[in-house]
Amino acid sequence: MSYSAKILISEQFQDKIGEKKEFDVEILFGDFQTEEEAEKEGSSAKVIIEGGGIVIRTGSDTVYQIDKNYSKVKFLQIKKEKREQMGESIDSSVPENIMKIIETLEDESSLYMIGPEDMEKVDYLLKDFIDSFPNGYVLQNISYGTIYNPD
Repeated sequence: MSYSAKILISEQFQDKIGEKKEFDVEILFGDFQTEEEAEKEGSSAKVIIEGGGIVIRTGSDTVYQIDKNYSKVKFLQIKKEKREQMGESIDSSVPENIMKIIETLEDESSLYMIGPEDMEKVDYLLKDFIDSFPNGYVLQNISYGTIYNPD
């Protein structure tokens, strides 16, 4: 019986052919004896594009190397119906959009709430994802958790 740490990354980017992509990427890593150990490593994870792969550095100074063939990665995106319901993404780097974002967050409507039922798995190559970012880019880690690995 063991556990893996799970991190969720959210990124918007342009792929090699210039097409805009927006994915949540779930990555499992490590083999821990307890759920607490897995959670501790996941909660401190910093995820970086490095050397043609992904490097996960944790608070315990452990480094996990993830190459382009790593299989414990899942690409997810918001279902088309939900995206249409929500409308275009709001660019938070534009100062004029800050008030709109605040208003959206204060509106407790389910329109902007995204749950597991609103997500779908997407077939996308880890290699293509990695190749879309420059070396040294720090990916946006938005959450962490653990997964139980039965023997």
